[in-house]
Amino acid sequence: MKTLLNTLAEDTVKELVTVRRDLHQHPETAFEEVRTAGIVAERLKALSDLALIAGRSGRDGRTGAVVAAVIEIAARASSGPERARVWQVMAGADDPRLVGPLVDTLLYDTAESVRFEAAALLETFASDPTAQAALTQAGSFDTAPAVRERATWSALSAQGRRDYVSAALVDASLSDADRVAPLTYGADAPGSPSGPRPEPGLLADGAAATALVGIIARSNDVRFKAPLLLHLGAIDQPDVVAFLIDKVSSDPAEVIRSIAVEALRGRVADPNVRAVLESARASDASSEVRGAAASVLDAGA
Repeated sequence: MKTLLNTLAEDTVKELVTVRRDLHQHPETAFEEVRTAGIVAERLKALSDLALIAGRSGRDGRTGAVVAAVIEIAARASSGPERARVWQVMAGADDPRLVGPLVDTLLYDTAESVRFEAAALLETFASDPTAQAALTQAGSFDTAPAVRERATWSALSAQGRRDYVSAALVDASLSDADRVAPLTYGADAPGSPSGPRPEPGLLADGAAATALVGIIARSNDVRFKAPLLLHLGAIDQPDVVAFLIDKVSSDPAEVIRSIAVEALRGRVADPNVRAVLESARASDASSEVRGAAASVLDAGA
């Protein structure tokens, strides 16, 4: 049975368990809960801080006073999940005042989720020598694999990312999961429900694209291979197009057929692509796939 705890990040669950145990270890008489009230007040203050910066960031674009407020609130937040939520407000911000606090957070914060957020935010400042040095250090020595991966990714240039992805995908000594891991380094933090999103231009190398086709073909795990299909959408080589056509026409999983249809967007001029999309629009068992095929065909008309 799914419970509220199943929907929360690991750090948040640990925090709730710790608070619960602490309260039970320090019971107070009814209507005289001085210590308990203090803990509740502290938590509510943290929530009000988050609400304040979220509201202000929507009005002034996370500049000026908002940046200063985020730095102050993150510094005094008492738990990892609270600090991570504070930093998430600053996604996309490019104020150089953030570099110092983010570097300190990446190198010294005790919570993995917080260091992950810092590594992601420092991508914007990767050309700054201090940020680059911190990302390089975390990419080599952080105790959490997810943080090491995200820091490494943030430190790379666009060409560096393509080379990094290509080298991993064609490395037969790695497991399939490890070979595709760099494709998800720019994804959301651990525990995020949104999952990985492809970054344009990562598969510029033909051999890497062919290797990815093989990895997807070998997998029986729909959740593993579905997001990987999206990376094939920008690759215009015959084996990739043929693979996507086959997925649309014969894969038993609705989500795979639907994603393969979307990956063929922009190739409607190819007679084989048009034929499979017209067939999917007319007769696929899934209304979602039929609708996706119709959308792609209309866009290519």
